[in-house]
Amino acid sequence: MIGTLEFLKENQQLKLEGENHSFITTIESVKPNFFTVKGDHQIIEHLSVHIGAKMKGIFIHEDSIYSFETKVVRKEIAPPRLSLSWPKEVVEDKVKCYQRAGFTGVEGYLPFRYEPVKKGQDTIEFTKQGVATWIGGDELNMISIFEIPKGSLLALELQQPVSPVPFRFFGKVHKIKQHGSLYHIRLLFEAIREKDRDLILKYCLQKQAQLNRTGLLKPSES
Repeated sequence: MIGTLEFLKENQQLKLEGENHSFITTIESVKPNFFTVKGDHQIIEHLSVHIGAKMKGIFIHEDSIYSFETKVVRKEIAPPRLSLSWPKEVVEDKVKCYQRAGFTGVEGYLPFRYEPVKKGQDTIEFTKQGVATWIGGDELNMISIFEIPKGSLLALELQQPVSPVPFRFFGKVHKIKQHGSLYHIRLLFEAIREKDRDLILKYCLQKQAQLNRTGLLKPSES
């Protein structure tokens, strides 16, 4: 457990999840009994965010993802703003909770290296390059110049902005479709360390927040 006074402060980025919706926002102000966040006109006016509605707040601190329970105590339409009750405590959540909550992933272009894994192979040398066009906690979409049969097991080495050291994991080809001279592949993770999955989710949340600030990401329904 950690105290919210230390980590929830002005300009802190949050993901708020309601019963039928979720969106990324920023804390505007912190008061003794509540805090306010920037709202969204569509969320507040059209998706039934009502006073008393229970919500879940999610934020990142260092290499961990935290969550807390809160409820709406006030809403304003112009400008769109929500006031939320001040939570008493924050607890670190398991990664799977975010998968169940509809935390899917983000589009992007992450280059990586990979190599098909053969039965009985002891060592892996990464000789092929691919680009991830979408990534989430359990899968990624990639583009490759090589055709890879469905069901193939791949070893991947991925570098992310949130981790100075590249990490490795295994994925299996679930779907493959040819577009001209390129192959679009959906890869499901087969073996990945939980701390590496945490880093992927951290990257996704940061990317969502970045897209939200630039207006390229619309609030989505869970």
